[in-house]
Parts: sequence; structure tokens; C-alpha cells
Amino acid sequence: MVCMESPPVRADTYVELFDSSSTGLRAQAKGAAQDILGDGHKTLTLGLDNLSTVGDSAIAAVIVALRTMRDSGGTIQLRARKSEHRRQLSLNGLDRIVTFV
Repeated sequence: MVCMESPPVRADTYVELFDSSSTGLRAQAKGAAQDILGDGHKTLTLGLDNLSTVGDSAIAAVIVALRTMRDSGGTIQLRARKSEHRRQLSLNGLDRIVTFV
């Protein structure tokens, strides 16, 4: 049996999203991406565990961060330890375009 561990998450590229309005979530995600890129990093890890749900607003925020990072040659990873959050992300197809850590 092979043990597959998640890669370590770098503290300097990890940002946790917090419950907010749709506009607030998008602003958090875009600001995080811009900060990470400004620091010279190409991978942003977004944490979703502090969100009460992963609905349309959270999905939109993830896509904003992904587009911002990709426009500058970067990418994002998602950290969602709650099974319901992972399920919602998968239902929306994000598991096919974003790495989970």
C-alpha cells in the first residue's frame, strides 16, 4: 500500500477566505492573488475551511483568483478539509482544474 500525503502548504502563499458577501469574497480572492504575485510567487493556496458553505459566491471567488493567477503565469491550489466543501467543488467541476492540498 502506498501512502499519499498532501504536499506541504507554504505559509507565505496560503490565504484563508472568510464568510462575506459575494463582492467581499471576490475581493478577498483577487487581493490575495495580487499580493502573492506581487511577492514573486506563482502558486496561491486558498483555504476554504472558514467558509460556512461553498456556494456560488465562493465558487466565483475561486475563479477570480484562478484567472488572476493564470493571467500572470501562476495557478491556485485549494485547501478544503470539510467533505461537504469538497463535494460542492467537485459538483462544480473545480476538481478537474484545480489541485486540492
